Amino acid sequence: MPERLNIRAREIMDKDVLVLPRDCPVAEAVRLMAERHTSCAVVVEEDKPIGIVSERDLLPLAVRLDEGPLGPVLRRILSDEAHIFQFLKDVRKADAEVVADVMSSPVECADADATLGQLAAMMETDGYRQLPVVREGRLIGLVTRRGILRALADRT
Repeated sequence: MPERLNIRAREIMDKDVLVLPRDCPVAEAVRLMAERHTSCAVVVEEDKPIGIVSERDLLPLAVRLDEGPLGPVLRRILSDEAHIFQFLKDVRKADAEVVADVMSSPVECADADATLGQLAAMMETDGYRQLPVVREGRLIGLVTRRGILRALADRT
């Protein structure tokens, strides 16, 4: 049996996290994410994560800005009852002006002392691609799926 990996979130987290205030304009968030080559930003209030904005949250903006016909897309979405509620949320996001209107909230956070296994389980169970890392409720970093895989590769 392989030896247990004793890796903690604080050891593998990215400390250079894009942090935005809730009133940051969506256009500014898009620009900053593109400049920093990051797939998400953590929205904070008094250093405490209140939401996360990911590429997925911003995709409805691209649909709104596209000049192509949306009829076939709308018919396909609306014909599947399971997608109607997601579609309605996306419509709201497409018209958003500030990140508070597009962010996923509340945001699930990992404690700095969470183990690699706990992090992986949180991501797998809830489908997260990244988790803000907190110490005493304050943001100190971000763990991604890629970071977990790198840690596994480095230690196995």
